[in-house]
Amino acid sequence: MDLSFMINVIIGVLIVSMFFSMLNQKKPDLLTQKKGNRRYEKVRAINRKADEDLLGRRFSVPRDGRDEVAVNLYEISSDQPTPVVYVVHGGNLFDGDADQCDTFCHRMSRLWNCMIIAINYTKLDVQVPPYQQDEIIDTVEYFSSRSAFYHIDPSRSAFVGFSGGAYLMMGAAAILHTKGMDLKGMISFYPLIDDSSIQLVDQGIYRTPITFITCENQQEIQMVDHLVSHLEQAGVQTDVRNYSAAVTGFIEVNNPEYEQNRYYQKGRDQMYTQDQKDYAAACEIWMAGVLERYFEKEN
Repeated sequence: MDLSFMINVIIGVLIVSMFFSMLNQKKPDLLTQKKGNRRYEKVRAINRKADEDLLGRRFSVPRDGRDEVAVNLYEISSDQPTPVVYVVHGGNLFDGDADQCDTFCHRMSRLWNCMIIAINYTKLDVQVPPYQQDEIIDTVEYFSSRSAFYHIDPSRSAFVGFSGGAYLMMGAAAILHTKGMDLKGMISFYPLIDDSSIQLVDQGIYRTPITFITCENQQEIQMVDHLVSHLEQAGVQTDVRNYSAAVTGFIEVNNPEYEQNRYYQKGRDQMYTQDQKDYAAACEIWMAGVLERYFEKEN
């Protein structure tokens, strides 16, 4: 049996168990109440920008026998093939949208001097995992196979993920590793973490260097520290940077897509402040250095 298929099955089982565990704990009626599903559809519709307002370029990644993957492309002019960063948005796996990272991705493509591909993965009330990991993997494979056309260097690829997106990209990176497509590294913002993440590492499946960014949430910090201890035991290169005075989501929320969205007004006095904007700006510059070191590192 093909090794990558076996790994995919293992990861799928782990993530499906996480999915139903999360439903039982937080959203026990999501799959049985149409009202709940309509709520997420409504939020996603509001989070999506009009095409004429999007700073990036919409594109649909074709797949044989499966639905296309919606992505936003942020390309730059360069004499040489550029690195490529795949951004996997947050939103608790249910109500986020890649369009919410539009301003961020447009700005970062210039700061990081790379092409950015923001993946608008299918949400969990529509498809059960590992469908989302397959979307991420198929997107990476598609652009890697067309690197000359897009003027990118697939040997210098990285992931940046937020919350639920950070969770999904770990599984995708593990499967890509079995296919011989190793990423240079990942930056994981306040990721969702559960036992399946630990098992992924303990079984030796996950190998990609990873940098974690945490905020003021002590439970979140403890979960990241726990995962890092397992990663270090597995010999995976890790780093953790804590912004103790920053609120969870500080990178994304201090952009127009969140500030103007009525669904993100709770805690506005703490979230949309100059201090939080300053933390975000400093973090973005620091991330540029992390990615530069990743891209310069030999395999």
